[in-house]
Amino acid sequence: MRTSIPLLLALLLAGCPDTNPIEGDEVGECDDGVDNNQDGLTDCDDPGCADATACAGDDDDAGDDDTAEDDDDAGVDDDDGADDDDAGDDDDAGDDDDTWSGSFVGDILIGATAVAADFLAAPGLCSVTEHDHCVVAECFSLHIPHTMYSAGDITIEGTAGGPHVLSFSGGEYPTLTPGGTLWTGVEGLTVSAPGEQVSDFSATVSAVTAINITSPDIYSANPFPIDASADLTFDWVLGSTGVVVIQLVELVAGGGNDTYTVECTADVADGTLTIPAALLQDIAGQSGEGTLLFGTIQDRVDLSTANTELRIATTLGAGTSGADYSAWITFQ
Repeated sequence: MRTSIPLLLALLLAGCPDTNPIEGDEVGECDDGVDNNQDGLTDCDDPGCADATACAGDDDDAGDDDTAEDDDDAGVDDDDGADDDDAGDDDDAGDDDDTWSGSFVGDILIGATAVAADFLAAPGLCSVTEHDHCVVAECFSLHIPHTMYSAGDITIEGTAGGPHVLSFSGGEYPTLTPGGTLWTGVEGLTVSAPGEQVSDFSATVSAVTAINITSPDIYSANPFPIDASADLTFDWVLGSTGVVVIQLVELVAGGGNDTYTVECTADVADGTLTIPAALLQDIAGQSGEGTLLFGTIQDRVDLSTANTELRIATTLGAGTSGADYSAWITFQ
């Protein structure tokens, strides 16, 4: 089982603090002389500023070679064919993202009113261990540029007003918000793409029905205190399909995008899910910058295609009637 949180955060936790800041996501960050996301890279040296106007001319792909020996505008390729600056290669990084020959990881999350998708290069930066119904993932960013890749147009059939299509544009799949409710529960949704850098795929998932987590009441205090010496049990009512997913995401101290995640799952029909105390103690011992708890209900399919590990899921918040179920927590 692969743990991936960015799209869940985008779909379900839009109101939460930014846990993974990116250099350049605010105006002026790429020429202010400050390491805004504290990853050791400042302004144009940070991959997040690769497309910033302030950094034009620092990258050979912009048509300007900083060395006196070579001027890309003059049509000279100093790489002698081994590496084409004009084909999307960043000489500063030493690789050509457009011709990445490794594998990818992908997520397609279908909410009741929005759809999000991304595919990233998979450099194997996560250490994952399984513990019965839980997994623990320790992930390290290592300052890898978060270049998005395309599988072609992603078509979702079976949705209200569908089919709906996500098209790759501007180097990403923009979140699709067609207006209205895409599904009400138990419908079968087919998701497919013809493939480009990412290989083709097709899968069917079921729309989920809302549950209501009755305990614990994570909104009774901010941050919500958790006793790490005892098991933590979640109880819920309602729901008919899918699995309940509870994630605890610890931000590793020191900045960057490093995370330590505990994810536990249970069938909706079980009505209860327990995170063992041993795993709570592990995440509490990380001494990070804060821990975020959030719960969802999902029906998901994990696929292994020719070059991609892909998760496709319908998802709702695990609060009342599909509402958000998330909070900052602290360990006692």
